[in-house]
Amino acid sequence: MVFKTEINRLRGCFEKLFPDYKKTIQTNVILKRFFGLFSIDILTKASGFILLPIYLKLMTQEQFGMFGYVLSLISNIAMVLNLGLYVAQSKLFHDYQERKKNNLLSL
Repeated sequence: MVFKTEINRLRGCFEKLFPDYKKTIQTNVILKRFFGLFSIDILTKASGFILLPIYLKLMTQEQFGMFGYVLSLISNIAMVLNLGLYVAQSKLFHDYQERKKNNLLSL
């Protein structure tokens, strides 16, 4: 219950600072997409924090340490193997004409 009152209080402060923020977000496509992506990123990062008690309940300390080690190893290997190709692919996608985009997506 305390959590809800804090959220409502923060929401009230935010609405006082930015009275027409809902209208701006609804009409501005860029802001709408930004908040959509930003909320997904927050949800992804928060899921690790939310699932932490479940991991701790189901695993021993040694297993959780091994899980963290393997997770960091996988993320480092993925970062090296990625080589920034997703950036090049997005640039290539936006350089193509509209009729060629459909063929590029099917690859």
